[in-house]
Parts: sequence; structure tokens; C-alpha cells
Amino acid sequence: MQYLDSHVNYLLSQCAQRIYILKLLRHQGMSSDQIITVAYALILSRIMYALRAWGGFLSAALIDKINAFFKRVIIYLYIYLHKRSFIVRSLFNFT
Repeated sequence: MQYLDSHVNYLLSQCAQRIYILKLLRHQGMSSDQIITVAYALILSRIMYALRAWGGFLSAALIDKINAFFKRVIIYLYIYLHKRSFIVRSLFNFT
């Protein structure tokens, strides 16, 4: 489905630009907990919003792209913010 390919690529490019916003907020002195909240609001919720509706129609390549992007966001939140936040723990099932 060509439409889903272009939609997923557009969605991921928008979300990648939003990671830059997180970096700017961190440099402006925003706390890690607030950045995690902003990340969930601007990035994770954007992808997960309709994933249940169109997720079943995705090819394996698109699923891999989405998973790779999620890993990139989680690595940023976990490594660069040095936090084991609720979001990071819940996504990776940390205790």
C-alpha cells in the first residue's frame, strides 16, 4: 500500500524533527521529567494514536522503521536524560 508508505515516512520525519525540539528544551534548562512528558505528548502519542487502526496493514519494512524510531526516542530519553522514567520503564518493562 503506497499510501501507507508515504504516510509512515511523513509521520516519522515529523517526529524526528520533534526530537530536535526536545534537545532545545534540554539546553534551555527544562527538567528531565518535563522533557519526558513533552516527548510523550509530541512524539509517542502522535505515532500511537492511529496505530491500532492502520497497524495491521503495514509491511514488515514499515514496522521495522517504526520500531527503529521508537528505539531512537527511548535511547535519547534513557541515555541523554539519565532517567529511568515511568515511560522508559513501561516501554522496556524495567522494574
